[in-house]
Amino acid sequence: MKLVLFDIDGTLLYCDGAGRKSMSEAINTVFGFEGIPQNYSLAGATDRQIIKDVLQYYGLKEEEIDSKIDLLLSNYVENLRKNTSNGLHRKILLKGVVPLLEQLRSLKNDVLLGLLTGNLKESAKVKLNLSDLEKYFLYDKELFGGFGSDHHSRSKLVDISLLRAFNLTGKIFIGKDIVIIGDTKNDILCGKHRGVKSIAVATGEYSIEELLKYQPDHVFEDFSDTNKVINTILY
Repeated sequence: MKLVLFDIDGTLLYCDGAGRKSMSEAINTVFGFEGIPQNYSLAGATDRQIIKDVLQYYGLKEEEIDSKIDLLLSNYVENLRKNTSNGLHRKILLKGVVPLLEQLRSLKNDVLLGLLTGNLKESAKVKLNLSDLEKYFLYDKELFGGFGSDHHSRSKLVDISLLRAFNLTGKIFIGKDIVIIGDTKNDILCGKHRGVKSIAVATGEYSIEELLKYQPDHVFEDFSDTNKVINTILY
């Protein structure tokens, strides 16, 4: 059995800037700062890491950040619900995603499908529900995987996902039986300590050439060739 973990933003879908806007609004509401600096890239970062980076940029110390981070995150999720439902931001489902997820879900004896995302669990739900994708990652009515609400480090999310996979299946997943799929360097690098199979897709900010610098096992331009992607995951 393979444990297959997908990133969300830039890999499965886009929210057309709704996440960045929602986070900036939350930072402004809770701390009074302008928001995320224009030159700060969110690609591959966890929500907690983004908040820490931005607030330290504004000069706050870690204890000041930690004292209000839960309030800020709650505010962010509410903003995200509002900003993804007001019609001002397009929801963009990326090419080939649904056929790929459908086929993987049909292989339930061979594939445990989950998420490895910097999104909080609640913000992941909001984004996935925009395109009816949540159903592919539910077990016992709960989203399965590792989330930005679990830890600020993406590498730690791999470890957390493995523990949850063991609790769900009783199986210890190791090495290339773990497949991490994403669109940034952090998606490639986060599982190196576990010897995972990394599959990169150039549907985000990184080109194929840029992704190749970080030595993923495989790179795709997009998910349009379902059978080829499935074979790469399984073999």
